[in-house]
Amino acid sequence: MAIDFGALNRMSYGLYAVTAMDGDRPVGCIANTCFQVTATPPVLGVCINRDNYTHGAIERAGRVALSIIAQDEQPLTIGTLGFRSGRDTDKFAAIPHEVVDGLPVLKSAVAYIAGTVVDRHELSTHTLFFLRVDAAQLVAGGEPMTYDYYHRVVKGRTPKNATTYVPPEAVQNSSPVREAHPIMKEINDNIKEETIMKKFVCPVCGYVHEGDTPPEKCPVCGVPGEKFVEQAAGKVWASEHVIGVAKDVDEEIKEGLRANFVGECTEVGMYLAMARAAHREGYPEIGLYWEKAAFEEAEHAAKFAELLGEVVSPSTKENLTVRVEAENGATMGKTELAKKAKALGLDAIHDTVHEMARDEARHGKAFEGLLNRYFGK
Repeated sequence: MAIDFGALNRMSYGLYAVTAMDGDRPVGCIANTCFQVTATPPVLGVCINRDNYTHGAIERAGRVALSIIAQDEQPLTIGTLGFRSGRDTDKFAAIPHEVVDGLPVLKSAVAYIAGTVVDRHELSTHTLFFLRVDAAQLVAGGEPMTYDYYHRVVKGRTPKNATTYVPPEAVQNSSPVREAHPIMKEINDNIKEETIMKKFVCPVCGYVHEGDTPPEKCPVCGVPGEKFVEQAAGKVWASEHVIGVAKDVDEEIKEGLRANFVGECTEVGMYLAMARAAHREGYPEIGLYWEKAAFEEAEHAAKFAELLGEVVSPSTKENLTVRVEAENGATMGKTELAKKAKALGLDAIHDTVHEMARDEARHGKAFEGLLNRYFGK
């Protein structure tokens, strides 16, 4: 079954500053995967990416504090803890905090919980630390910020090291977009409502600044203003593959491209045949590498085809239409060849080619089905 990341995005979480001491230096990061596991004694689970500097500090110190982040938390706090690394940044230099029982705690936190690591479980990219709760106190009070509130109201991004990070292109059925919260949006009261402001996007945390020029620096993660990218109404891609870019070049160049296309296609079939031979001989590792090489050669062939624009069109509808007819013809041609082989008593050739004819028919019918489904033909 397919994974609808929109469904995963409906899961609820809090937002926490996970902190520890790295020797005598406070370190920390933002996490949303923090939860209570048992009541007596109280034990929490905290999931941290192994690439985070805070992960190593937790391993070394064995003690952790969770500061529950409030809805009105300053963007600098979230940006610094969530989008910078303690390897090269003193994150707490500009964040109001205090050291409580040897652990850094945010002064603006709703509450804090301190604990000792009593167990751990290794996952693919993260470690799930289990903490025995040693202390828990209210700090500033207020409403805790939920992960949903962070995304829909504050309109913050998810760092790539987060347990719930999903590439933007994979997200489906996302929550309805609301107006940005004041802590993440600058408002110029002197600008008339009908005026369309320029928008500049931070390439690190996604903060959007509205104005005639970028800000001096990102108020969330501190990236210099010159790194901001102006958001255009219609996107212009700086670089992309263009099908048929070689259509009008010198004929000698085109002949070279065609020869390479044929050569790459030949290598695909040859390498896959060699892979089958290796597997039959009991050399699976060699067989797998032949397959990998075949895939790379297939990519090369695809790029030569794109450059030429002779066997592929920028139109998916046209590609499907052409290939339905081509697969129909290929089915017929292979079937005729199989019949001739059968008549000559060449059973091995007949059986193999006849099976391939059926494959071609399956391909053609699939293409035809897709053509009808998406383009109504």
